[in-house]
Amino acid sequence: MSKKLGLAIVSFCLCIGMLLALHPAEAAVRPGASVAIVSVGFYGQNDVETRKILAGKATEFVGEYMFKGSKLKVKDMEEALPELKANGVDTEGNITQDDAAKIGKLLNADYVIYGNIMSLSITHDSTGVVVVETESVIANTDMMLKMVDTHTGSIVSTGRGKGSSRQTSGSVIVPTNTTVGMYQWGSDQLSQEIVDRAVIESSEHAVQELLKKINMQK
Repeated sequence: MSKKLGLAIVSFCLCIGMLLALHPAEAAVRPGASVAIVSVGFYGQNDVETRKILAGKATEFVGEYMFKGSKLKVKDMEEALPELKANGVDTEGNITQDDAAKIGKLLNADYVIYGNIMSLSITHDSTGVVVVETESVIANTDMMLKMVDTHTGSIVSTGRGKGSSRQTSGSVIVPTNTTVGMYQWGSDQLSQEIVDRAVIESSEHAVQELLKKINMQK
């Protein structure tokens, strides 16, 4: 065997080894493995109450899409909450990778999913004609999910999803001085419907991306 051929074979083997090392999780996650959706947070110093409400809804949406769209067995977190609290484990707030693995062990789950709503932004788009002026409000959300192997404590997959929702109204029918069905966001009051739709979309897309990476979509 020539020296050049030998070096080529060694380089090829090293490349294959590196590729396998980059994707160790895909072969490890099996259909039917148990997974717990712990928390989707939304952290920041402003509009804390709105962030808390949206974080709770995002956690529910992620759990729903995992249950409907994955080959994994989603564990019921509600039943486990008393045991978690008895062990001094908080499933809300700033969940870290180590926290997620600890929660997974207490729940006897193979994997744990947690994450964050990374941003909520609002833009306005006004158009007008001679008679009627319309204004569009666009809500945009960005979410990141992480999936942790309870046994190794390592992240096996991530999913990032973006959502967008638009609501257009004519100025002659826009209600004023109302807080019904509204979120407070800075100086703005936002329709719960439009913001929720954006959160739903980003939740679904983030779950789809996470599952696609580990080949666990139904």
